[in-house]
Parts: sequence; C-alpha cells; structure tokens
Amino acid sequence: VAQLEVAGRLAEGIGVDANQEEATEWMRKAAKQGEAEAHFRLGFRLSKGEGCAIDEAQAVVHYQKAAARGVSGAQFNLAVRYESGKGVVQDFRKARKFFTEAAEGGDATAQNTLGLIYLRGECGTDADFALGTDWLEKAARQGLAEAQFRLGIVHQSGQYGLPPDPAKAVDYFRKAASKDLPEAQFNLGWCWLSGEGVEMSPTKALEWFEKAAANGSADAMHNLAVLYQEGEHVTQDDAKSALWQKKCTAARESAGEMPEEMDDTAA
Repeated sequence: VAQLEVAGRLAEGIGVDANQEEATEWMRKAAKQGEAEAHFRLGFRLSKGEGCAIDEAQAVVHYQKAAARGVSGAQFNLAVRYESGKGVVQDFRKARKFFTEAAEGGDATAQNTLGLIYLRGECGTDADFALGTDWLEKAARQGLAEAQFRLGIVHQSGQYGLPPDPAKAVDYFRKAASKDLPEAQFNLGWCWLSGEGVEMSPTKALEWFEKAAANGSADAMHNLAVLYQEGEHVTQDDAKSALWQKKCTAARESAGEMPEEMDDTAA
C-alpha cells in the first residue's frame, strides 16, 4: 500500500514534483507485491503510455490479475476490450462475464452497460427486457445519471414492453438533470414545454434548455435558436437566435469522443 501511495503522489504531484516514469515504476513494485489495485492502475498506464511505452498485451495481463481479485475497474476494462477486440481476440461471452462480475460487485457503470446490452440484445446475447431494466434500476438507485436518464427514456416512450408513464419519466429526468447531465436537462425542458408528465411551463422549459445548453447540449442550443427566432414563449430576438444557432453548429462539429476504459482513479 505504501508503494502504491508513493506512486499516486508522483503521478499527481502531491507533495513532490510529478514524475510519471517514477510513478509507473513504483506501481510495478506494488504490483509485484500482489497489490490488486496496483495491477489495475499499472494496466491503465500501460494501455495509455503514461510514464512508459504503450504495451497492450501487458495491460491485459495486469487487468486480468486485478480482475481476478475483484477490482471492478479492471473487470469493466477487460469487458470493454473483449467486446471490441482491442488488444485481445473479440469474445462476447468473456465480455458479458466481466461486465457481469463488475456489475454484481456493485459497479454502477457496469450495471448500466449490462442493462443496455440486455435491452438491446447486444454483445452476442438475446434481448431480455426484464433483466435489462433491472440492471438499469440498480445503477439508477446508486445515483448514476446515465441510468436514470435511460430509464426516463424507457418510461417516456414505453419501450421494451413497458407502458408509457410520462410522470415516472419526468421523475427520472429530474434526478439525472440535477447531476448536470445535459441530455436529461434537455428532455426535462421538452417535458415542461410540451406538458408531458408535468403541467406545461415555457418558463421552466427555457430554464432547463439553457442549463442543457450551458452543459454542451447541441439540441438545447438548437431549440433556443428556434424559440428566439419564432418568438414563441419568449420575446422574439434574431440576435439571440443567431448566437444560439452558431453555438449549436460549433457544438455539433466538435462532438464525438467517449472514453473507452475507466481510468486508474476508478474502482
């Protein structure tokens, strides 16, 4: 543990000058002592080339050692790799195995991912709506905004064998929106604008569209541009409309990247 603590201080520059190469070496020492968390962190650094050369094969080796000791971040990262074939031979069965291990260990991100897999029938499995929603609900109960948002979508449109429940959808959108998830803020704004699941309030709709836009939602920016252009529910303002449309275009052009793996501060 002491070696891992030294590695962490060197990596973050806490009390010392940051030195990624030395941090990696201290993580190697901790891993040789059998520290499961050290194997996970070392695997991540090897996969990203942090303080060392990129070595995908060794990253997998260290992830496997950490995963065998129950480190959920390592289990999740192995699952992602087996699902995509990155650094390993693609194997959906192993991907589901590691997603399940991480989810059963209480990792909310893994629970959310596993829920989506079963809802959509992905990763080499048939769709199982009951199991999928169960995993999403477990993640949502842990406060994961992405799971809360997805459940809001499911109840809003009545997907996966569930009847539409606008009020329940709004409840989930509110929970996710309170955590600054822009997609949820946008959907909550739309509910206020349309009166779906709540009593219609253009003022609250505008408030949530603006919050979503501030958090990068291009859809919210577009809606604000349209609202100000048409002067419906707000004072017509061509300058504000043009500004929001410009921001929307820029946001859509720059959108796109999602992290593939958990970083070494997770788990």
